[in-house]
Amino acid sequence: MFIESLNVKAVLIISLLIIFVGGLIITKKTEKQEQKKILLSPKPASSISPSFQATPYPSINQPNQENYLLQYAEGECDTNSQCVYIEYGCGGGHGRCTTTPDKYKDMMTTCDYNPDFPAFLGYNCQCISSLGQCGWVK
Repeated sequence: MFIESLNVKAVLIISLLIIFVGGLIITKKTEKQEQKKILLSPKPASSISPSFQATPYPSINQPNQENYLLQYAEGECDTNSQCVYIEYGCGGGHGRCTTTPDKYKDMMTTCDYNPDFPAFLGYNCQCISSLGQCGWVK
C-alpha cells in the first residue's frame, strides 16, 4: 500500500511537472509569436524610442527642402537661365521667380515691405533641376 501511494504521488508530481513545463513551452511560443507580430506591425515614428531611430541622411536624388523655397515661384524649367526674378510693386518683397516675367510687367501691389520674401532671406531665383521647376535656392 505504501508503494502504491508512492506511485500515485510520483505520477501526480510527474504529471504536474509535465503540465508546468508544457505551459512554459506554450507561453514561450506565444511570446515569440507576439514578438513577431510586434516586429512586423508598422509603428508610427513617434512611438519609436529616439535612441533607436535611424538618422535620416539626405538622398542624392531628393532635394533638401531646407535649401529651397517654392513660395513666390512658378514655372517649369530645365536650366537656371529659364527662371527670372521679376520684382514688381513698391516697398520691397513683391515679385516672383518665374519663367513668364511678362505676365507681371504691369502688376501693381500695395506699398509695404515683406520681410519674409525669399530674396531678403538669402535665397536666389534658380531652376531646381531635381524638381524641374523654378524656386528660391539658398
